[in-house]
Amino acid sequence: MKILFPTDLTEESFSAIKTILPKIISSDKPTEIVLFHVIDSTGYGSTSVRDLSQILMDDATAKLATEKKNIEAAHKIEVTSAVKVGHYDRELKWHVEKTNPDLVVLLSKAKHGVLKYVSGQKSVNFIGELTAPLLIIPIDFELDTISKMGLGIDKNESPTLETLYKIKKLAAYFESDVKMFHVSREVNETTDFYQHISTNMGFGEIEIVKDENILGGIQHWRDNNNIEVLITLTQPKGFFQRLRTGSVSRELVKENLTSLLIISQ
Repeated sequence: MKILFPTDLTEESFSAIKTILPKIISSDKPTEIVLFHVIDSTGYGSTSVRDLSQILMDDATAKLATEKKNIEAAHKIEVTSAVKVGHYDRELKWHVEKTNPDLVVLLSKAKHGVLKYVSGQKSVNFIGELTAPLLIIPIDFELDTISKMGLGIDKNESPTLETLYKIKKLAAYFESDVKMFHVSREVNETTDFYQHISTNMGFGEIEIVKDENILGGIQHWRDNNNIEVLITLTQPKGFFQRLRTGSVSRELVKENLTSLLIISQ
């Protein structure tokens, strides 16, 4: 299992990674951790760009090398690192496509964390467009293990076979159960589609939750089932638009309500 952690090189970021690692990595399964950092080139002036870039590159490489040794010593796992220069979202997307990690873990309060993106301070182009599943973990969310995941199903974004494979691979690594649910505002909504999906997914029977408040319905279902990670499926372009217009996924992340696994189909 290859897990990529973007980091901004701050103590807060490194400390958060150290806190999260023992809760998500498996001690008895092969695991590779990738520490990833992007030097933002957008703030450079027209002079001495190359010299400044090299200074920042050397500094970032040294800091990641130190953190690499710390993680390897603490967890006895393989750790690699990568430093890129450019636009953060574009470089992250390209690196994921090139190296094909099984999972990208983003901590929501880091400098490049999701809260900075959903608040409009930075681009959110990479969210929903990564080829790898993206796990967003709020720092304040009490995540002890990933033993139960909840998969939200919607008619407009039903799981593909590739998505199903990714979910089952992650569930096997985390040794996690996956439960499916659908929250509906419509009292008389037909459930035939969801029961058909339930039969073919192999995760047991889907639970239909009736609630006029979608966000509230998700929260209640999560709490009642002791879910640690919610899984949301999305189309790249559609998810970007929903992040900007106030989607349920955006609110879940913005309010630090839960850990969220986003899989782009």
